[in-house]
Amino acid sequence: MAAKDYGPLRSAISIIGGVLYLVSSVAAVPLVWRLIVHLRAGQPDLALAWALGLAALILFLLAWFVIDRVCNVAIDSVEEMARMHRTTRAAADRQAQMLADLIERIDGLTHWTAMSEATRSLLVRRREIDVFAKQIESAIGEGDWPEASRLIEMYEEHFGDHEMAEQFRKQLGSAHEAADDRVIRGRITEVRRLMDEQNFPAAEMALTRLCNDFPDDKRLDDLRSTFVRAQRRYREGVEDTFRRLLADRKFEEAAPLIDEMRWLDSDALAAYREQWKDCLRQAQHEARDSFSAAVKDKQWAKAVEIGDVILARFPDTTLAAEVRKHIDALRQRANPAAAPEGQSEPGPAEQ
Repeated sequence: MAAKDYGPLRSAISIIGGVLYLVSSVAAVPLVWRLIVHLRAGQPDLALAWALGLAALILFLLAWFVIDRVCNVAIDSVEEMARMHRTTRAAADRQAQMLADLIERIDGLTHWTAMSEATRSLLVRRREIDVFAKQIESAIGEGDWPEASRLIEMYEEHFGDHEMAEQFRKQLGSAHEAADDRVIRGRITEVRRLMDEQNFPAAEMALTRLCNDFPDDKRLDDLRSTFVRAQRRYREGVEDTFRRLLADRKFEEAAPLIDEMRWLDSDALAAYREQWKDCLRQAQHEARDSFSAAVKDKQWAKAVEIGDVILARFPDTTLAAEVRKHIDALRQRANPAAAPEGQSEPGPAEQ
């Protein structure tokens, strides 16, 4: 039974009390005023009458205060009694439930003792079968394949129910296959992602682990072929890019590709490195010849331009050191107006 809510009753009493106090306060003002007026006018009889009225109002307020307190105390008592009643009833309900359970167990025990030994054995066997079945299904649901296989073997050995054991094995096989399929699809997706990112070393490691874990999955044959083709295209692209950068004299961009081509054997990698060095030396020789020719022909602006290129592209070479010695003088030759008055330094062609 739901507990009765006395909150609205408390609120109603409080509202009534508040209204009465407000009305009484308003009514007391003219009473006090009349009392004072008659006292000043020397009319004691009338003043006494108004005083009695004021006293009656005060007594009424005191009476209502007592009534309000009594009502709240009464409500508190009723609520406490209701709470005790609910507690007692809940305890009685629990006792009744315990008694009912005890009677049920006694009835079950009486029924059990009245059964024959064969009937009791049959019931125990049925309960054991149910327990085994629940444990096997729980192990399959949790993906604990060794435990599920062990329980199925125990079930078949203990109960001799080969047909049911075979059904459990089929259920185990289907669940295991479905779980493996989810794992394989997820790992195939990971390998393809690494291939799309051109992270072929990591993709190759992931593919190798996947093939070792699931060697009989036919989908991995296609994945291996796809990986080999993608890797070959990537490697060919890197080598083509390296050769193109050398042809375009972009030695700084070509240099990191030598270290990236780790798939090549040492001889092939050394050949690429030597090719890069040859192209670099050739570019330096060409730059030296162009710089010397410009200085010799007194084409100072062109010499400065070529010198800046040499300093930018070959900053740590002997050629750059030579250019650095004369570049300031060449700049003055190329722009005589910017040189300080009276200052003249011979250029490299004159030295």
